Amino acid sequence: MKASSRVGQEYQVDVLPPSGSYVASSSADKNENLLYDQIWDSDAAEKSGKVDFVHTRVKHNKKEKALIAFHSRGYRLPGFYEEVCKMTPTDGSVWTEEEKYQFKTAIFREHKDMSKVSKAMNKPVTECMTYYLESFKQSDEYQTLKSVMRKYAGNFCKGILSVPVFCDGCGKGGKLIVCDICESHYHLSCTSPPLASIPEGLWSCAVCTSLENTEQKIQQMSSMVSGNDTCSKIEGSLGAAESS
Repeated sequence: MKASSRVGQEYQVDVLPPSGSYVASSSADKNENLLYDQIWDSDAAEKSGKVDFVHTRVKHNKKEKALIAFHSRGYRLPGFYEEVCKMTPTDGSVWTEEEKYQFKTAIFREHKDMSKVSKAMNKPVTECMTYYLESFKQSDEYQTLKSVMRKYAGNFCKGILSVPVFCDGCGKGGKLIVCDICESHYHLSCTSPPLASIPEGLWSCAVCTSLENTEQKIQQMSSMVSGNDTCSKIEGSLGAAESS
């Protein structure tokens, strides 16, 4: 199991009711509070003689929306082609460079929480997920994200996300600077080379600096923190002894 995978007790459903056991408690529940939306009726599609129409005529990046639209039209063709032409592809293939940049910063900032990424971009979760799987995972930035998520998952498992953190160099607490790539923590004196003061803007540790394209990756994350907000780069290790 990968350290960055969101698998475990915290992400599992506790109880699942037996299939078909739900009974509406009132007529209002039956008529107004539906538990699902039907998006396809195989019997009606078969009866219309167009059961495979969408699968054979519509491109993959519009197929899901087309199936829903075809069902809502009662499997009738008039106006269907025009509606499909106006549909936005679900794979992000028509995203602007600005939207792609917005996705990159959001995926780092929200630690791959696609629901929050979706809200930040004002786009459907399915569209963000499809772009992530088909495009973002093929990019250099994905490797950086994996490194960030490993660090995040390790801290979560250790229960230190909201409690004292320690220097990755000496293991002691105190005033620490945080790497904006891998989120490792260091005293100014423990960095390589040692720092005399807190650097302006984004900062990466020696390990991340040695990676290819690090400067480009840092620029792509620039919207995540303010270049003037150096205070946000210091984390106090509450209750830990100040290093001398």
